[in-house]
Amino acid sequence: MAKKKKIKRTYKAETPGMPIRWYAWGTLALAILALYYVFLFPNFKSRSEKFYYYLPGRASSHYLADLLNEENVLKSSLTFKLAATLFDVNADEGLYEFKKGWNNLQILFYLKGKPAKEAMTIDIPVIRSRKKLINLLAKEIGVEADSLKAALKDSLYLKELSGLDNEAFYSVFLPGELKVYKTCNSYQLIDFAYSRYEQFWNNWRAEKAEAAGLLPEEVVILSSIVYSESKLKEEMPMIAGLYINRLNNNMRLESDPTVVFAHNRFNIRRVFNKHKQVKSKYNTYRNKGLPPGPISTIPLYVIDSVLNFVPHRFIYFCAKDDMSGCHVFAETFEEHKKNAILYQKKLDSLRIK
Repeated sequence: MAKKKKIKRTYKAETPGMPIRWYAWGTLALAILALYYVFLFPNFKSRSEKFYYYLPGRASSHYLADLLNEENVLKSSLTFKLAATLFDVNADEGLYEFKKGWNNLQILFYLKGKPAKEAMTIDIPVIRSRKKLINLLAKEIGVEADSLKAALKDSLYLKELSGLDNEAFYSVFLPGELKVYKTCNSYQLIDFAYSRYEQFWNNWRAEKAEAAGLLPEEVVILSSIVYSESKLKEEMPMIAGLYINRLNNNMRLESDPTVVFAHNRFNIRRVFNKHKQVKSKYNTYRNKGLPPGPISTIPLYVIDSVLNFVPHRFIYFCAKDDMSGCHVFAETFEEHKKNAILYQKKLDSLRIK
C-alpha cells in the first residue's frame, strides 16, 4: 500500500505594518472629516439670504455663538465654538450682516474683519394708510418719501429679494422695533424689514399657514382684514375661521374694511352700496379671493390669532346692535339678514352715515 505523501502547509506571516497602516489611514480620514465638519460645513441657516443681528455690547465668539443659537440660525453652536478656539475673535457692539449657508470659517473671518456697523432703531407703526407709512419710515431713516416709494415700486428688486410683487410686499412691514444702519437708504430698509419678516416665519408659523392652505403673505393679508373688522382678541380666531370658510367655498369675502381701503378714505364710518361699487382689486365685494396686499399693518399677535383660527361652519357675521364691538355669527343668509337689520337700525338711530 502506497504511503500518502504529506502535504507541507505553509502559512504566510501577517505583515505587522498592515493593521497599523489601515488604522492610520482611517484615523486621518476621520480627522479630515471632523475638520471639514467643524470649519467648512455650512452652519448658518437663516430663513432669508441675509440675516441682520444687532449685538448690544462687545462679546466673545463663544458668547456670540450662544446668542445666535437663541435666534435659531446656527445648525451647531458646538462646532462654531470649536472652530472659534483657534481664532482670537471678539465681536464689537453693532449691527452685523450674516449670510445664509456660511460655514464657521467664513463667519469667523467675517468677524475678524470688524464689520459691525453703527445702528439705530426705527419703529414700524400699526397704520392703515400706506402713504403715511412711507412718510413715517422715510423720515425715520432720513430719506425723501419719494425715494422709499420708488424702491417699493421696484418690482424686479422686490421679486428677486422675496418672490413677492410690490402689493404683497407690504406684508413684510411687521410693526415693532427694527434695527437698521445709522446711515440707511431705502433699499437697505427694505432688506432689513424682509430679513426680520423671514425670521418671524419660524417653522411653527410656516406649518400652521400651510395647514390652513395659505402662504405667509396671505396670512398677513387676511390678518389685516381680521384686525380691521375687530379689535377683540377673543373674536379674531372666529372671524379668521369665517373668512377661511368663504375662501374654501369660493365666496367673495365681502369685507367692509377692504372697501374703505379701496377708497383710501379712512373717515368712512358706514359702508353703503354706493361705496361697494368702487373698481379696485382691494374691493372684496367685487372680487373673489384675498386682496393683493394687506389693508393695514397689524400687531403680531393678530397673525398668531389667524393661524390659530377656529374651525366652524359660519360664513356670515355682523356687529351686534349693542355697539359693544362684538359680533354675531350666522350660517345662513336669512339669519344674517335679521342680525344686519338690527345693527342698521341702531346706526340709523345714532345718525351714523
